[in-house]
Amino acid sequence: MRKESFNENWICYQTGKREAAFAVSLPHDAMLLDERRQGSAGGVNNGWIDAKDYTYEKVFTASEEWRGQKIILYFEGVYHRATVYLNEEKLCSHNYGYTGFFVDITGKLRYGAENTLMVTAVNSDQPNSRWYSGTGIYRPVWLYRLPEQHICLQGIRITTLAYRTPRIRVQVQSTGKGTVRVEILEAGAPHVLWELRGACIHHDNGILGACAYDFAEYRKIRLLKEGGYNAVRSAHNPCSEAMLRACDELGMLMMDEYADMWYIHKTKNDYATEVETHYREDLKAMVDKDYNHPCVAMYSTGNEVSETAQKRGIRLCGELTACLHELDGTRPVTCGVNIFFNFLSSMGFGVYSDKKAEQAVRNAKKKKAVGSEFFNNLAGLMGSEFMKSGATLYPCDVKTRDAFAAMDVAGYNYGIKRYRHDLKKYPQRLILGSETFCSDAYTFWEMAKKNPRIIGDFVWSGMDYLGEVGVGSWEYKAYAPDFSHGKGWVTAGTGRIDLTGRALAELTYTKVAFEMEKIGIGVIPVPYAGQKHSPSAWKMTNAVESWSWRGCAGKKTQVEVYARADHVSLFVNGECVGTKKPQNDCRVIFDTVYQDGSVRAVAYDENDGVIAEKELKTAGRETVLTVKPECSCVSAEELCYVRLQFTDREGTLKPMMRGDITVQVEGGTLLGLGSACPYYTKSYLGNVTDTYYGEALAVIKPGRAESVHVYAVSEHARGSAGIKIK
Repeated sequence: MRKESFNENWICYQTGKREAAFAVSLPHDAMLLDERRQGSAGGVNNGWIDAKDYTYEKVFTASEEWRGQKIILYFEGVYHRATVYLNEEKLCSHNYGYTGFFVDITGKLRYGAENTLMVTAVNSDQPNSRWYSGTGIYRPVWLYRLPEQHICLQGIRITTLAYRTPRIRVQVQSTGKGTVRVEILEAGAPHVLWELRGACIHHDNGILGACAYDFAEYRKIRLLKEGGYNAVRSAHNPCSEAMLRACDELGMLMMDEYADMWYIHKTKNDYATEVETHYREDLKAMVDKDYNHPCVAMYSTGNEVSETAQKRGIRLCGELTACLHELDGTRPVTCGVNIFFNFLSSMGFGVYSDKKAEQAVRNAKKKKAVGSEFFNNLAGLMGSEFMKSGATLYPCDVKTRDAFAAMDVAGYNYGIKRYRHDLKKYPQRLILGSETFCSDAYTFWEMAKKNPRIIGDFVWSGMDYLGEVGVGSWEYKAYAPDFSHGKGWVTAGTGRIDLTGRALAELTYTKVAFEMEKIGIGVIPVPYAGQKHSPSAWKMTNAVESWSWRGCAGKKTQVEVYARADHVSLFVNGECVGTKKPQNDCRVIFDTVYQDGSVRAVAYDENDGVIAEKELKTAGRETVLTVKPECSCVSAEELCYVRLQFTDREGTLKPMMRGDITVQVEGGTLLGLGSACPYYTKSYLGNVTDTYYGEALAVIKPGRAESVHVYAVSEHARGSAGIKIK
């Protein structure tokens, strides 16, 4: 068997406009090319993109050597409603945008001659997603050449039978009889299931759009692992194969999720009309992809499906669970249920309904929020307690208990205030915080240490993402001229790690809550402290780890200290400005006045012994444009991530510096350029970016040269850097 990359030498064009075709390599996201327009049907879901349909073509020669072999194409993911043609003959269609599919082209090829493969992707049927989906062949494509007698694709299954004394079973499905040799190449340490310190993530890769580059997926998992997480939830669709490989290699557990809806539409043209008809083949595709990956700890059948408050939905919940058990009897099954929303739905006030999905399209031009947008806005105004307190109502238990009984692990979205009650009432129930707020981390950890039936927590979200704009943003007028979440808003603004991969103070808080770090400091951006900002329930704080706010001397701000301590003291330029005791949390907030110099926090035990301390210093006066590759050497198959930062000579970030940066690249292709700002009017495909709190990011695909050189110029300074190519 031979597996060959089928990712090069394609052309792409907006469907019906072949005269404007351009060359592309896969993975490719055509949605990045589309115009953003106020009033577009995609609205806040995709960031006001007027999404189009795109066609991909590839001309290739089928060698005479291929005769007698079975030739199969594997598409890892096409968004969405894909149709595949070979030499103008339609071969198949595949509607779900997040599962892979095989196309047997054996009997359709012209051997010794050119063949034309064409793939169409429909995405003009907006709205069809609650987040940025991307358009087209956004995951890799492979060509398999198989002899007549062969092991079936995805026909090898490895099952762990015991882990204390390691024992596995290997099953092989083939097209004929023969001998199969199984070789165990490396023995690893026994794998045990932790308590899950998890993060929810969407499938996009920030300024690269939906493109599932291997290196981008690996980097995302690496950043989350470095941030203290040991598990991710693929919200709300099956993850890529590249992400599974990254999780295996880095030791990150995966909860792979099927869908965001069952039979009630959340957006007018989403997959709700097809779930009940196609869930068996969809779940099989997900399990076939996942089965041999040790990182996959459990499956999730859905997210905030208010169907679970109805008899029909409860029955479907059980069917989905049973189907997954049949396909894979080794892994538990959950489903993320928003407990409070289930109650509202049962009372006729549901977040989602077919009527509201239809109404959302009509209201897009009027900027009138309905469905999830309305409730997200309400949660932003009411704060994080809104859903958590609502979940404690008695009817919320009544409207979720039957669905929870139809799964192996009960998935609680924003239901942490129910944990203690439900653990007593349902002694057999396992509870998973399938979606939680950042501010819940300390409470979860303290509860989980005392009760092993609370098996984990997945914060919304681990890393910021495109679409669902403004839902988690805490933005000031300086960076967002309006808080309407209209055109110009491109990201959710939520994430313990921002869109470019920068760890925020919230991540430090989380690591302290999980007892992985002893102390951290966050500073409310001094120039904007006290100003009105966009509201969000999904942002605990917008504090950043910086004391470089020259020109703001004498201005009031707040400094947050994260520590598990009896008491904490804060010092500005050596003078103590206050001492506080944490109250049922590991976060204390000091009102203070900014002065250039330093801020230092010290955590003490009950005997005044120093547990830990941390200091931030003001950057020097001279400004440098630092061009900082994340890796000094990469292979030709990897990507170069390059941070662009305004710093002092020592590399200390200067978050008050702002300005456009123009980037040029030699020895590679600039794939994406942008900042982490949730409000961003430029294109990520351009060569000019604004900075956000002093920095931006460039992503480069290496060429065939021995090195890549990056040049950056701004009105404040200029800089350059080189990256070696292995």
